[in-house]
Amino acid sequence: MKVYLLFLIFAVFSIACTHQSTTSDMDEEEMQTIMQGVSRRNLARQTLTERDDAMMQRAVEYYKKHGTSNELMEAYYLLGSVYRDLH
Repeated sequence: MKVYLLFLIFAVFSIACTHQSTTSDMDEEEMQTIMQGVSRRNLARQTLTERDDAMMQRAVEYYKKHGTSNELMEAYYLLGSVYRDLH
């Protein structure tokens, strides 16, 4: 029983560490590409999807730590646009 408990704790810990490293491993160029793609589709009035939601949440987290206030504001605006399209 202790073995299963230790394995479960190890699995949860490794998943938590992996999740945190995904936002810190991204670079500025990748964020700009994501922002430009979502922004273009928003301006073209294309419907934004759940995939865009996940990308914009990552962008918001990135810009909270590494971006300027204007970049963070734009990321929040695009995230709001995604939520508008998803209802």
